[in-house]
Amino acid sequence: MTECKIVEDLLPLFEENLLQEETTKWVNEHLAHCSTCRTKTNIELTEIPKPIPRKTAATMIKNVHIKLTIYQLLFVLLSFAFAMSTSIFTGSFQFILSYFVLGICTFYFYRNWILTICIAIIPIFIWTIYDTIASFGSYNNWYLQQMEYYDSIFSLFGSLIGGGLLMGLIHTIFTILGVIVVVLVTKSFEKEDTL
Repeated sequence: MTECKIVEDLLPLFEENLLQEETTKWVNEHLAHCSTCRTKTNIELTEIPKPIPRKTAATMIKNVHIKLTIYQLLFVLLSFAFAMSTSIFTGSFQFILSYFVLGICTFYFYRNWILTICIAIIPIFIWTIYDTIASFGSYNNWYLQQMEYYDSIFSLFGSLIGGGLLMGLIHTIFTILGVIVVVLVTKSFEKEDTL
């Protein structure tokens, strides 16, 4: 009789496959021998469905983490696209706001200075070099026309790389300002939490 009350209490967990293996065996054995419990629960031993495995908490957390990572990546990519479309080459100063937003988004999600600065400087550096050469129509035209003004190939490429770095640094300054805002805001919230 005591076993029947225990089985009756365990049946909801048994049906959800939330019991440990030994307890599940014990409930199965009890149901095989006790017709009263089988009739009470309206479950015949042959009709007991195999429980569907449920997702564990770790699996659910992993799935949520993957979704959040995808959303973060999309948000950073959108702010990156916005920043690249409003560079200093367009002749407007909207790039100040867009790189500021890029700095905020990238640093807020990833908390990594190096990653944030690389995302800001490398594409603009490459774009500057490309745009400089493309403005002459072809690499050969650029090279031939520029060699008239430079003493050597090293000074020519040094000037090209220096110009790319300068443009990248100008854009990165506003990214760093966005990072500083994130750092200041998070520190102010940390101080409020400790009070």
